[in-house]
Amino acid sequence: MKKRTIFFLLVIFIFIIIIVINFVKTDKSLKLDSSKNWVYDAKYKLPTNKESYYGYTNHTKLINSSDLIVPYVNIDSNDAEKVNAEIYNLYEKLIKKFNENLKNEIMFTIVNYKFYVNDDIVSILITTETAGTDISVYDYYTYNFNLKSGKLLKYSEMNKFNDMNEKITDLIVNKLGKMYSGDDFDFYKDKSISNYKATINDNSIKYFIEDGKMNIIVTLEMPIGRGKFDTIITTG
Repeated sequence: MKKRTIFFLLVIFIFIIIIVINFVKTDKSLKLDSSKNWVYDAKYKLPTNKESYYGYTNHTKLINSSDLIVPYVNIDSNDAEKVNAEIYNLYEKLIKKFNENLKNEIMFTIVNYKFYVNDDIVSILITTETAGTDISVYDYYTYNFNLKSGKLLKYSEMNKFNDMNEKITDLIVNKLGKMYSGDDFDFYKDKSISNYKATINDNSIKYFIEDGKMNIIVTLEMPIGRGKFDTIITTG
């Protein structure tokens, strides 16, 4: 009887140890560098023909090559490795564009990024802005990681946000209405909604979560500038 009691106590003790180990296994277990945040400034430095110039036709905006800072994903996973390679390619393109823009020192492309931690998900938003002679054009790059597995999360995996199509459609119409009000508004409204539905159907929609609120990237269409404009739709 005594041996059986000791055996059960031992089993319970081992069980408790396993629970404690899993509990104290912090988010740092997936970090490449435990001393840094999940996302931080990448230390890339490619050469440029000039350190800075003033953009716009009146040369009023200072553009520094050193400000072309992209994020580094501090997660030890295959998906994070691939994303870091993609982001480095983006950085290369930004430097190439910077050197090209030095020819007339009018056009410019700048970049910034933000990241948000929501429970076990980290969302990364990279924004590039191109301007100089026309209205600014924004391009967005989003990445969402599960901090427990290190894997990328697609929009279709975000179950609690998947029944928002009607609300998002209304938000698209409202957003477009603030930017364009021509007689052919309905035509461009339908095209913009179609763009959104296409990204849902092929699971290519870009999104990020900020403070528990879903934000998606939608391509709006209108007869202005280049005709297509990526914009952020916040569902909160």
